[in-house]
Amino acid sequence: MRIATPYKRPVSGIYYFRCAVPNACRHLLNRAIIKESLHTRDPNKARRLFAIKQGDCEKLFKIAHKHLVGDTKVIKNAVGIEREIKTKAKAMTHILQGY
Repeated sequence: MRIATPYKRPVSGIYYFRCAVPNACRHLLNRAIIKESLHTRDPNKARRLFAIKQGDCEKLFKIAHKHLVGDTKVIKNAVGIEREIKTKAKAMTHILQGY
């Protein structure tokens, strides 16, 4: 089995995060693949950012799964959760880039 790593676009050299959304959660998130730029050409920084985004996606999928099985404590709008995770990831990106 291959370990997940950042995807580098051949034309620009920018690294991207890509993650397949589990089949059960696709209708909640309205997408099959989560793809976001890591805004870096540095492979070491891309690996760190990738690990952060991967953890965020796992949290998102866990929350969406809880919603599917009927856990009433879970926020009903998975898209809102995704926005919150993106905001936190953006803040982490700024911290890692030294803004």
